Amino acid sequence: MIIYRFKLDYTNEKLSRNHWINGIDDFQYEIERRLTKTLLNKIHLEPEYELAKRKVLRLYNVKLPDVCHYNFEYWDFS
Repeated sequence: MIIYRFKLDYTNEKLSRNHWINGIDDFQYEIERRLTKTLLNKIHLEPEYELAKRKVLRLYNVKLPDVCHYNFEYWDFS
């Protein structure tokens, strides 16, 4: 879902925004339902971040941060 977060945060594409938000919401629900806080703290997002960054950069001409600043609490849209 990092790829959706990148697209929401760094592109101007409007058509798919609701799809990306719904995908992130579904992902967040599953994470909260299946994993404890202890397990969440053990997950390293950096490899997924790098993969998502490469994919987004292939599709869009945007500047993305070098370091992962996302975490599981960041997904909230409220």
